[in-house]
Amino acid sequence: METQKNCHAGPIHIKSALDTLKRNGFVVGEKLSFQFDEPLGNIKAIGDYLLGNLEVTESVRKVAEYLKDTQGKHLCLLGGVGTGKTLLATKILPILFQMQYNKFFTSIKAVNLAEELRVAKRNNFVIIDDVGTESDAMEFGNKISQFSEWIDTLENRSSMSIITTNLSADQIKQRYGMRTYDRIRGLFKVITFNEKSMR
Repeated sequence: METQKNCHAGPIHIKSALDTLKRNGFVVGEKLSFQFDEPLGNIKAIGDYLLGNLEVTESVRKVAEYLKDTQGKHLCLLGGVGTGKTLLATKILPILFQMQYNKFFTSIKAVNLAEELRVAKRNNFVIIDDVGTESDAMEFGNKISQFSEWIDTLENRSSMSIITTNLSADQIKQRYGMRTYDRIRGLFKVITFNEKSMR
């Protein structure tokens, strides 16, 4: 009886196998990682320029810590209204990515996601602000979540996304289901903003 020999695959053999698979339609999403120089100081400097004075909260510190090495994770800012999530996601972080990596984000309000879904799917650097405010689409009498549809596209793409939401983890599960919730947990670094509203 013939037995299979153990194969010790080195980097060259792995690359060759992946190249062959890709030519035959196998999709491998190569995760993008970023390492920022002095992220907290730069967040503060950009925030001060935009606002006059940016309060450095514990949540801002957590975002800066994540930016030291994103480790292939997208970013989800979760928490109550008025805590600075939108400011960070749609104003400060895009400037930071442009300054250090010359990357430009497409920013979409979640309430407009139905009209902007193709744009969100087409672009590799996307911000979706205020997830949970979008309407579900109807397809053959069934409700379809554009947000869940977009999340499904991220797994096999070399992309970087930032989302904000006022929904809690439980509310995300209720609205989008466990599948989308698990995708968020797997693909995103989730930072919860617990501070009181600054408005």
